[in-house]
Amino acid sequence: MNDKFTSKALLINLTHTFVKEVQYEPKYNIFLEIFSNFPALQKQIKLLLREIFHPYKNNYLVLEEFRSFILKNLPLLLKHNQKIQGYWLTFDILFRFFGEEEDLNIKTAETIFSVLDKTIDLVDEDTFKEISPVVKEILKALTNLPEKYFLNFLENYYSFKKLIFKCTRFYLSPEIEEVCKALLTRSYIFTYNLWKKFVEKDIDKLEISDIKEKFILKTSYFNELIEKLITSEFNLTNLLKLPDHLDLLRELKSLIHFINSLDDSIFPEEK
Repeated sequence: MNDKFTSKALLINLTHTFVKEVQYEPKYNIFLEIFSNFPALQKQIKLLLREIFHPYKNNYLVLEEFRSFILKNLPLLLKHNQKIQGYWLTFDILFRFFGEEEDLNIKTAETIFSVLDKTIDLVDEDTFKEISPVVKEILKALTNLPEKYFLNFLENYYSFKKLIFKCTRFYLSPEIEEVCKALLTRSYIFTYNLWKKFVEKDIDKLEISDIKEKFILKTSYFNELIEKLITSEFNLTNLLKLPDHLDLLRELKSLIHFINSLDDSIFPEEK
């Protein structure tokens, strides 16, 4: 382990401004306890906490460094007896990065997905049961995000559907199932409405009648799905069978590839 870790974000901050002491709530010192048996990691997270709460921080660099640290050391965190507090505060910190910068919001969404996804890969049934109350609150917080932040999760090659499907290898309490259903429902409604906007905008450019008809029929199908989603007609098992944004993206790419193979393509070639 490298004892000489120096944060790039810290170096940038020291170059532009100097704050003698960065203040943050004592609850975040739980990370120092979690990594107390690993002096290099403890020093690293101490520096990162200073950067996270630095008043003039470079948000993108700090997020990248915190992301790297958490993903590398998540196994240690999840084995510690303070795992519940540490796990909750990890996401407490991540949600703080949502703001006005679009690139930062997309990176934040990707990081949240990555940590959740790796968590499900790492934990066993007992550990999942321990952290499930925290997982429930995290998924609930995701469901209730403002639209401008929630849509960032549909700009990643991660999928709520895949994540929740992976969770089903564990026992899900009725409370967690309801939260999972709410999260999937909101993501599907946004996805299908985005598809409809795309079709309404570009359908007239399609001169091939059978393809145009297929898109119109799919739009009608999504209208029906949205109505059923709004009235909560699906259980979790059936929700997991519905197409998500990645499924539609694959279909769209296939369509673009087909159209580009024609003489009069309406789409530019993908680079």
